[in-house]
Order: sequence, then C-alpha cells, then structure tokens
Amino acid sequence: MILIVSILLYLILFFYLYILVMGVYRAYLSKKLNTFLFYICLPPVILGIIFDVLANIFIATFVFRRVPREWLVTTRLIKIQNNPLENIYNRAIAKYICNNMLDIFDPNGDHC
Repeated sequence: MILIVSILLYLILFFYLYILVMGVYRAYLSKKLNTFLFYICLPPVILGIIFDVLANIFIATFVFRRVPREWLVTTRLIKIQNNPLENIYNRAIAKYICNNMLDIFDPNGDHC
C-alpha cells in the first residue's frame, strides 16, 4: 500500500513539474525569459528532467512491460504511438497520456 501511494505521489509531483517546465518553455518561446528568470527556473527544470528519466526507467517500464531504449517518457510515448507493430494496449495508454495530459499544457499544443 505504501508503495502504491508513493508511486502516485511521485507521478503527481512529476506532472506538476511537467506543467512548470512547460510554463518556462512558454516564457522562452515568447522571449520573456530573461537571464535572471532563466537561472531561477533552472533547478526545477533539472529536477523535472531527473524525475522524467526515473519515471521512464522504473514506472513506464512497468506500465509498458519493456525496458526503455530512450531517456525520456515523451520520447517513449512518441515511439509507441508511431509504431504500428506496437500492441493496442500500449498504443492506447500512450495516446491517452499524450492527448489528455501532456498536449494540453504544451505551448504548441502537440507535446507528443
């Protein structure tokens, strides 16, 4: 039970970090991210990358039932969605995560 709660809390924090990183990216794209803000935002962006790598190695490996060949969850989701030989279960999960969670907060609207 503690493991499940820990994983859920990790995923929630990971999602919040993703939203924060997309906000920083939005500021960068609009050319409003000055040097001072860049350095203030750098630690949570680095933490987000670390969370992403760890989630890909441990959690996504369990969900998609295979070890990763890429570093980030998004890269894995893109590969799964674009592979016609991928099983329907993995493609459905990847598509749901991209369409209903990630694309919404991406400044371009198309994260994966």
